[in-house]
Amino acid sequence: MREITLKKNEICFLKSVCDLIENNINSENKININAFQISKDLGITYNGVRKIIKRLKEI
Repeated sequence: MREITLKKNEICFLKSVCDLIENNINSENKININAFQISKDLGITYNGVRKIIKRLKEI
């Protein structure tokens, strides 16, 4: 197994996604996660979120 190194913004991104999932599960709603919501939560641009998603998919 190889070691995976994540950048700080990628770790924050993953935490935000986990928080959104947890909130949706707790409220028993359909899980709805989108890049706009994550960018708003993290205070980064929509394109920044898309770059993080692209990089994480490559890992």
